Amino acid sequence: ESLLPTMVPSISTRWDEETQSVVPYEKVGVYSTQIEGGEEGYKVTPRLVEYIVTLTANLSHKLNQILPETHQLSEVEQSNKLAVCMGDGSLYDKHIDNLGGGDRRKLTALLYLQPPGSHDGQ
Repeated sequence: ESLLPTMVPSISTRWDEETQSVVPYEKVGVYSTQIEGGEEGYKVTPRLVEYIVTLTANLSHKLNQILPETHQLSEVEQSNKLAVCMGDGSLYDKHIDNLGGGDRRKLTALLYLQPPGSHDGQ
């Protein structure tokens, strides 16, 4: 099994000056999926689930040691997303991660897994 069948074009939002509103758009050459924990998620990608759960739990704990009480992060509940840039000009341009409402994200952390010199620095 793999995450490949769950990958979909990555959708983001950005501010549109012309309409003076936030608009959704599809990132060119970027696909994403949620990394699900639990028995089913673990069965599909055990090492990835273990890595992400450990990373996000430890990152939250460490940040909570220095963040004010009003900005504390949950150490037991995280949302995780895996995004893959397919090359050929794909990139993450400036966008909005959290519009409020049901989205409770307070922190976005990025980890790039490409070898040094494999991109043009943009």
